[in-house]
Amino acid sequence: MSIRDATRYATAGMIAAVAVASIALAVSADFHDRFQSTHLRDVADTYAQIDRNVVSATNGEGLFLRLVHIPPSLNEKVICYYLRIVYVLYPRRVLAGETFVPIFTADQLRAASFEPDTAWLLRNHIRTEITFTYDRSNGEVVVTVGRIAPPPLGAR
Repeated sequence: MSIRDATRYATAGMIAAVAVASIALAVSADFHDRFQSTHLRDVADTYAQIDRNVVSATNGEGLFLRLVHIPPSLNEKVICYYLRIVYVLYPRRVLAGETFVPIFTADQLRAASFEPDTAWLLRNHIRTEITFTYDRSNGEVVVTVGRIAPPPLGAR
């Protein structure tokens, strides 16, 4: 093989490598634009919707979060929602259990759950309750929001 032939093969190899690298970069950029950017936008939109719903539901007051039949497979999703709600409502209270129980993980959130009565909620300045209920029939998490009404004046 002559030097001229070797140079031709090397040049052809480099051109092929540059073409492959260019295609890979184009695919990577396209993947980022189509998937990651859209996915991140979807996540931001989801959080924006949660933020609006939580702020409007609480009317400037505290909130109690209740979990019903949430399976461990949804731990990450539930703790993300919980932490987002805490972030959005700060410095207002977000409780999911007794006031002295710290919650940083989904397991702590699940363990903290209890059934407070209206008097306990009102004593702790909670006027709104959000319930995440797992619907076993379709695998969806249903979110319901309820207002805590104080007892009538004569009942106190």
